Amino acid sequence: MIQFHTQQDRGKTNRK
Repeated sequence: MIQFHTQQDRGKTNRK
């Protein structure tokens, strides 16, 4: 799974 941090994704879910 590719993990990328975006403004929308940041507010959607915080999975590291």
